[in-house]
Amino acid sequence: MDSYKLRKNCVMYSLLIGVCGFAAISCKNVDQFQGNWKGEVSQSRLVRRGVDFCSSMELTIDSVDSASLTARFQFVTKEGATVCSNDVTGDGTVLALPSSVVELELDSQFLNDSLSGMTLEEEPLFTHLAHGTLPAPWGDEPVIVFLSYYMGPKIRVRVVSRNIFAVFRLNRLK
Repeated sequence: MDSYKLRKNCVMYSLLIGVCGFAAISCKNVDQFQGNWKGEVSQSRLVRRGVDFCSSMELTIDSVDSASLTARFQFVTKEGATVCSNDVTGDGTVLALPSSVVELELDSQFLNDSLSGMTLEEEPLFTHLAHGTLPAPWGDEPVIVFLSYYMGPKIRVRVVSRNIFAVFRLNRLK
């Protein structure tokens, strides 16, 4: 075999190994995220509305994969909080703590849309779009919930509705 063919074969094998390695790394295996998670709301009013600044989210994921999710969440008062939104002026109407438990349901159309693989800060492995209903002081509030799964593992949750916007950074409870 001449040196040209040998180099060509080496390059082809190297390319094949690289493609296989990339495919293995980019696999969207989110079943490792089952369990209990907790994290605090982002404090800034720029990314928080209708949720008390002393809120934490408790999320329980019973089962998860790229096409299904069985999960629920609840807002609770973060540990050690001494001052909350009701104690300051200008924070507006917020949900009472603890909130009711919200059961999440997936939106199957979202799984087929390019948004499910959208690129966010820190590049999540996968993002689910779910919805639920949160009892609120102004009446039942339908919410859309973006759950973004990251290496680490960690989860970032965005809760969105007409009266609510909140971002939570969750870590697994031990």
